[in-house]
Amino acid sequence: MTIPVRSALCAIALVLGLAGPAMAGDDLPPTLSYEQAMAAGLIYAGMFAADKCPGFHLVRSAIRSAVDSVGVTEAQALGPEWSTAMLLTAVDTKKLFEKDPVGFCDSAWRILGPDHKGSMPTLLTKD
Repeated sequence: MTIPVRSALCAIALVLGLAGPAMAGDDLPPTLSYEQAMAAGLIYAGMFAADKCPGFHLVRSAIRSAVDSVGVTEAQALGPEWSTAMLLTAVDTKKLFEKDPVGFCDSAWRILGPDHKGSMPTLLTKD
């Protein structure tokens, strides 16, 4: 079963706690769609999890696939809006990890690991 990108990203955001006031509707960076901003956040969350969760590794080749799956252009990826979308996620991601590191890592694995549901590529592997 294929889950539409928007639905998958919404579900991922809710489970990881990435969707907060900073990512709501009108507050999105102006040149990124909702799906593109969520992809930036999920990539950041994957990078963070790979750095903080024992045995996790970021699948670097999947980053390009994730970006392509939501139609991010090179100009967008190199622009300030992409960085802003990642930064908005960084604050919540760090708070979630500090509050419950094990819970964060478990959620990140379920959502970004190889057995996740949805159309985003697998961003995490582990030993």
